[in-house]
Amino acid sequence: MMMRNHIFRVWETVLERLSRRLRVSETAGPLFLALVVGSVAGMAAVALRVAVEWGSWLFQEEIGGRLADGLSRLNPALGGLWPVAVVALGGLCAGLVSRLFAPEAQGHGVPEVLAAIIREGGRIPGRVALVKLVASAFTIGSGGSAGKEGPIVQIGAAAGSRLAQWLRLSDRLIILGAACGAAGGISATFNAPMAGVLFVLEVVLRKFTTRYFGLVVISSLTATVTMRMLSREGEFPHFA
Repeated sequence: MMMRNHIFRVWETVLERLSRRLRVSETAGPLFLALVVGSVAGMAAVALRVAVEWGSWLFQEEIGGRLADGLSRLNPALGGLWPVAVVALGGLCAGLVSRLFAPEAQGHGVPEVLAAIIREGGRIPGRVALVKLVASAFTIGSGGSAGKEGPIVQIGAAAGSRLAQWLRLSDRLIILGAACGAAGGISATFNAPMAGVLFVLEVVLRKFTTRYFGLVVISSLTATVTMRMLSREGEFPHFA
C-alpha cells in the first residue's frame, strides 16, 4: 500500500512538472501536443478501419448470412430482405451503446465537436472516442447510411482534447488538441494530409493563422505516417 502511494505521488509530481513546462513554453508545448495527438489520431484511424471490418463481418456475413438462409427456408421471396433487418439491428446496437455509455457520441460527429469547442472550450470526455468507435463499427459495418468522416473527427477530437485535459493544459491548448486530433483523424482515415488540415481550419476552427496552420499540419502529417506504419494502405488517398 505504501509503495503504491509512493508511486502515485511520484507520478503526480512528474505529470505536474511536465504540465507546467508545456504551459509555460510557447513553442515546445504546442509542438509536443501536435506530435502526440497526431500519433494517437493515426492509431485511432487504423482502429476505426479494423472495427468497421469486424462489424461488416459480424453483421453482414455471420448474422446476415444466417438470416438470409432462415428467411429463404420460410419463403424464397423473403431471402432478399435480410439487409433491412441487419441495418436495423446495427442501428439499434449503435443507439443503445451511445445512449448508455456516452450520449455525447450520438449524432454525426462534426456538429458535436463544434458545439464542444464553442460551448465547452474544447473539452470532450475521453469515453466519447471509444463509444463512437464501437457505435460506428455497428452502424457502418451493418450497412447503415453513414461514413467515416463524422466518426473519425469526433474520435480524434475527443482523444486530443482528453490528452490536453490530462496534462492540465490551458483552454487554448485544449482547443488546439481537439483540432489536431480531428485533422489527424481525417488525414489518416482518407490518406490525405492536406484535406485534414483544410477541413479543420475551415470547418472546426474557422480561422486561419500561422500558428494554428503549422501545428495542424504537423499533426496531420504525423497521423498519416503513423497510419502508414501500422497498415498496408499504400500511398493513395481513400474516399470510402
